[in-house]
Amino acid sequence: MSAYDGVECVSYWKTLLTGSIPQYLNAKPSKPSKGRAAICDLLSNIGTDIFLLLKVSEQIFVKTILIGLASSEEPVVVAAAIRGLGVIIDYESMKEDVLFVIDVARIIILQLCSHSVNVRLKAAWSLANLCDFISKNNFLLSEFPEALVQDLLKYSTQASLDNEKVSCNGVRALGNILNALPKKIYAIDALVKNIISAPMKTRWNACYACRYIFVNKDFPIEFSDWNGKLFKALLEELNECKNFKVRISAACALASLSLRRSYGDCQLFLLVWREALVGLEKSEDLTDFTEFRHKDSLQFKITLLLFHLLSLATSEDLKLMCLETKKHDTIFMTHCLRILAIVDEIDNQDQNAIILGSFLADEKNKEELEQCCIKMRSNLKDLVKNSNNAKTIDLVKMALLE
Repeated sequence: MSAYDGVECVSYWKTLLTGSIPQYLNAKPSKPSKGRAAICDLLSNIGTDIFLLLKVSEQIFVKTILIGLASSEEPVVVAAAIRGLGVIIDYESMKEDVLFVIDVARIIILQLCSHSVNVRLKAAWSLANLCDFISKNNFLLSEFPEALVQDLLKYSTQASLDNEKVSCNGVRALGNILNALPKKIYAIDALVKNIISAPMKTRWNACYACRYIFVNKDFPIEFSDWNGKLFKALLEELNECKNFKVRISAACALASLSLRRSYGDCQLFLLVWREALVGLEKSEDLTDFTEFRHKDSLQFKITLLLFHLLSLATSEDLKLMCLETKKHDTIFMTHCLRILAIVDEIDNQDQNAIILGSFLADEKNKEELEQCCIKMRSNLKDLVKNSNNAKTIDLVKMALLE
């Protein structure tokens, strides 16, 4: 946007905010509810850049109108106002207005209890945006009253169990708030329930929410008594879900833990390894051919999960893993060769990133990435020695030596 365009836009919005909009809202008798809803939709389109160029009084006017209309008795107006708050809450300047963020949190929580599904839908969407904003700006949490933090968790959980259209945003909110609040873990049960029994879109979101939790290095998953429950839910989806996109999301979640201890004891680590191998086998069984287009991606992600587990495995883990791998060595070795062939001509750092999975590799520096890949290759060689297929052993060994 040129400087001239910026001036034109600001002038346009100033005209609306000081003239047309207040005149319409203050008119007697009151204008139709659809008109007030349209004003909320209009205000949600200001954009962060123009909003910053408005006077403070004009910014306050926008916030006040949306907060006020979000308390209307007419669902169509409330839904539009709540959506508008969900848009502007993500503006960069909102980091400087903690009190407004708190007001938005309270009004969203209030409307999550609305009898109108449309209002709850918009409130859940705005709640997810709010929790994303909080997660990205952790300093805000120290400003939040403890009771409000508890309410955010409570109502994120409630929304995640609501109507199908509401629950997908409830799960997104839950993942964001858990990422920001590692000690507030009682909402995990709702997450597990959504992973294994919700509609497919919500299941995908629930698996994705696990990634938010797992990549938070301060989240005490290795010290919790629910990590097995969460892993088992993800593994159930990895192996049994009819929707391959959900399976892919589960595989990515399981591969997003960067520390061996986060996978629990040897038995839990072995369970993840075993079920990932089973998932690779089951990916060949297509009962719904509309999923065929996702088959390669699913197999690739599961193989990356297996490579990631290899990069973390201890010598004790490896002894147990060898026994399990023998049962699936043909398909395992086939997909190992597939990935090793893909990275054959790629430079070392990019090669390591692909072998360990780009999502996880983004979290590692070059030296750490190289060490992980060296360990993965070493452990893979040990597994290959125990394979039942001599031809496959030679092929994998050659690929590893290149």
